[in-house]
Amino acid sequence: AATTIDGLPSRTGLRGIFGECVWHNAAAFVKIVVPESAEETREPPGLEGARIHPESYRRARKICFDAILDEDVEEIPDETEEELEDAVFKAMRTDDLNRLDLVGYAEHIQSEECSWQLQTLNSIRSELNNPFHDERGTLDTDLPLAQDKLFELLTHETAQTLRIGALTTARAGRFEKANTNQKGRLQVTLECGLPGFIWEYNISDKWSSPPMSEQLDERGQPELLLPVAEGQHISVVVKQIDRANLVVECACKGSELAASDHRTILQDEALEKQKKAPSKRAYVQRRIGHPLFKNVNLEEACALLEEATVGEVLFRPSHKGPHNVVMSIKLTKEGPIFHVDIAEEDKPSLAELGKSLFIGRNEKERGERYDDLDEICSRYVDPLVENAREMCGHRKFVNSYQIEVVDRSLKEQRKADASRIPYQLVPAAKAKYPTHFLLCYYAKRVLHEYVKVTPEGFTLRKETHKGVEKMLAWFKKHYHEQPPPERPTATPPHAVIKPSVGSTRPSSGWGGGGGGGG
Repeated sequence: AATTIDGLPSRTGLRGIFGECVWHNAAAFVKIVVPESAEETREPPGLEGARIHPESYRRARKICFDAILDEDVEEIPDETEEELEDAVFKAMRTDDLNRLDLVGYAEHIQSEECSWQLQTLNSIRSELNNPFHDERGTLDTDLPLAQDKLFELLTHETAQTLRIGALTTARAGRFEKANTNQKGRLQVTLECGLPGFIWEYNISDKWSSPPMSEQLDERGQPELLLPVAEGQHISVVVKQIDRANLVVECACKGSELAASDHRTILQDEALEKQKKAPSKRAYVQRRIGHPLFKNVNLEEACALLEEATVGEVLFRPSHKGPHNVVMSIKLTKEGPIFHVDIAEEDKPSLAELGKSLFIGRNEKERGERYDDLDEICSRYVDPLVENAREMCGHRKFVNSYQIEVVDRSLKEQRKADASRIPYQLVPAAKAKYPTHFLLCYYAKRVLHEYVKVTPEGFTLRKETHKGVEKMLAWFKKHYHEQPPPERPTATPPHAVIKPSVGSTRPSSGWGGGGGGGG
């Protein structure tokens, strides 16, 4: 083709020379240049001098024709072959191509041909603006490349993904028997595609060279008794990496596998992140002689209470300093541990417990006063746990943190009986509100309202009730009323909530929810 290309009028003429398949793949990359000796030369080169396939010439000419149209001229010229060809050279001399709406053109093509051609149209415009432009940019490194960089580019393996001591997988190949120049070795192919080998003394801990069979092979030589067969996938340890020759030395004997580096890249990143993470908040060791007090941190306290029974409590030092202790309570079976800050006053010493203890202290309130930890257990913990048990044991309670499932159940119940208002009680967000539950009900739509369990009872819309039934009875009478702005107190902490409620009054009665009538 090189000897006859000067006589070819266009890329189409190459079809008979290359053959259909080769032409289809190569036509867009063959640059047809008019010789300089020609009487007429055209600059820019036109479609024959751009990486545009002949099958896309029609669209390329149409793009150029639309780009050079003068919007102020009422009479639009006919789209003849000559006009379209001239439009290509005119458009390539200007920046008119950049103002075209190719998205609209692509949508038009899709409506007629049912194919999305926006990427092709953008490529055509890019070629018309900069024919045969290399969009890869410049090589941002010095040449010649360093051995490690060249190895990475050729194999896509980095110092992280392929390192000495790393555990990987390989496919066993043929075994090269020992000779006078070198020991025997097993050829392998790593899972990344790199060739490798295993010296015979690194195949098994049981021998330094493979044992021989009494049977002879086709060459009349004793057969080798290898623990792996050709084509078998085995675990190997990287011993050496020859980056110049792209070959890896491996080992597969048990002692090497046991001592290998099993860490993954994610584990390495997690370890590095852990090293850079700020140190955990320290606490001061306290001298408090109470059976429920332990010198542990937050994580250790949660671990101790995770398997404990509901109602178990322990006291521990606070990261705030020697003037505070923290109470951790196993409030529900599956919910999070509830942590309560306790302020101290009248302290005999910094390490000892204060004689006056306060729960619920903040900038505005001093908090509820207690004389000692036993009083806190009797007046605060016991009634709180008992109320939580009452809530979890109620017939309308569903122990599920999947609110979507609960909402779907309420919709189905409402659909089955439109005269009732189904409702259920579920735990609130597991990680945030240990003392809060959700009252979910379906009036004209699914609504959720928070219920807070306290030692005094159950707080809903700032109204505290002595029992779940009393709370529900009150709510059935007042659910249609606009609730007051919710501002949960900081006693106990970790519970800042806002209810999602409606103000419409449906005419139907209460019931459903999973246990019959209300």
